Amino acid sequence: MKNVKNIRATVLVNNSVYLPNLGAEHGWSILIETGDGSILFDTGQSDLLFRNAKILNCDLEKVEKAVLSHGHYDHTGGLSSFLSLNPGTTVFAHPDVFKRRFSIKPGKLPRDISMPVLDQKQQSNFYITSQPAPVLDHVFTTGEIPRQFDIGGINKGLFCDPEGKNTDSVWDDQALVMHTPKGIVVLMGCCHAGVENTLETVAGLTGEKKFYMVLGGMHLSEAPEDRLQETVRCLHRFQVQKVGPAHCTGWRGREVLARLFSGEVFSCDVGNVIQLN
Repeated sequence: MKNVKNIRATVLVNNSVYLPNLGAEHGWSILIETGDGSILFDTGQSDLLFRNAKILNCDLEKVEKAVLSHGHYDHTGGLSSFLSLNPGTTVFAHPDVFKRRFSIKPGKLPRDISMPVLDQKQQSNFYITSQPAPVLDHVFTTGEIPRQFDIGGINKGLFCDPEGKNTDSVWDDQALVMHTPKGIVVLMGCCHAGVENTLETVAGLTGEKKFYMVLGGMHLSEAPEDRLQETVRCLHRFQVQKVGPAHCTGWRGREVLARLFSGEVFSCDVGNVIQLN
């Protein structure tokens, strides 16, 4: 698998913004542009990505590949509108992406957090697999991530039914891996599999034991202190040089990374452009 010499990643949706006039929401979407094509990774929870893309001069009509990190509404809400704009786009996803899922918190009614329903024509765009899948020459999905390490109740309160009888382990969670001249870049959605399990899977798939950059949601907003510290130890173990926390990493997770991680911690707010030349 070759390295690509020019990759530009533009954050289109996140919980916070980097530039004025852009919008924020609880969600995640990032556009990856390369000389071999463009990839939209997740779509936020609404059509906000289109307004932000227009302001940032990102042409979504040229995107031929989309990847869903998992089937929660805050990562898939803009997908139907995106497919209406790009009816020929291939969407890479895990078989569980269409499952119904619910968030149930003490004292509150169940909340449906599933991917919005798509019509049959749009569902035909999907390339469904639980295995790693090549997206471009230098980019592939991890597929389903084995839970080798205990992730300490990271998915607490998530269920596949409104009664709360069937726990949702979010097995459709996957990451996107890019080979660049500077090294491996790992792009995550919410990391429901846990950072340790995700990076260990990437290491097994690539044969690499150190990574240049890890960015995206890390599901640390409600993590206990030992989980946060274990995440930092994992990043050090794989000699990660740069970390871009976003979305469900949460402010506390970002603060701990900034304080304990020895490498560079950078912003992944809406409008930030990450050059991987």
